[in-house]
Amino acid sequence: MAGKRVALRFSSGTEALLWKDSVPHQGFDPYRDLAFLWERAPAAGGAASAAAGAASNAAPNEVPNAALNAASVELDLLIEAACNLPLGISTFWWDHAEQQTRWREEHPGRLESAELVVVDEAVWRFAQGFDAARKILLTLEASDARAHELDRGLRALMARIPVRGAAQASHAMAMHGACSSLFPELAALLMGRGAQTPVVCDAVGHAHIDTAWLWPIAETKRKCTRTFANVLRLQERFPHFH
Repeated sequence: MAGKRVALRFSSGTEALLWKDSVPHQGFDPYRDLAFLWERAPAAGGAASAAAGAASNAAPNEVPNAALNAASVELDLLIEAACNLPLGISTFWWDHAEQQTRWREEHPGRLESAELVVVDEAVWRFAQGFDAARKILLTLEASDARAHELDRGLRALMARIPVRGAAQASHAMAMHGACSSLFPELAALLMGRGAQTPVVCDAVGHAHIDTAWLWPIAETKRKCTRTFANVLRLQERFPHFH
């Protein structure tokens, strides 16, 4: 992982907060399970490791910055996980049956994932663009010429994505190469082939926080902390985010 973009992938299927160096670093929820730790992970003389502890209403553990420069890199992280959904433990008719069953149990808490992962920016960028095109396609009428253009283009791109069958390292390299080379075609597909179909996409950040609803002030503070930490990380990663 040395020299690569490394993130913590964590999911409890609920809301949670990652503390790093005694500072709120990243909020987790069912739709956000990646917290970036290093743009370029430091080299280690020994094995690099990360320990994640989950606690409820616990104070953060302080990790000296010098630890990151040691011969053997060790990173201690604290995750404050709350066993609740955005609206407490309430579920709705549109929620998946599995989720509704889970939240009727006496102990609905789960540890779904906790691992260090290398994030390939080229693959991530391609996946975001592909998903954007897919969502545009879903909004169009089947008879729309633009819908046919997107459908044909996305199917052609999918046919050129490597199917996983080789060793993990080989497949990762193949995916990186394919996504890097195919991205210009995906970008052109998103923009539209004809002069009458240009696309301008303005991404505007939005956070909906019920700061005073049916929960204690302490929970309001936790919700605000998670949201503010997320926005700060987004601003660091995307300079034009506003």
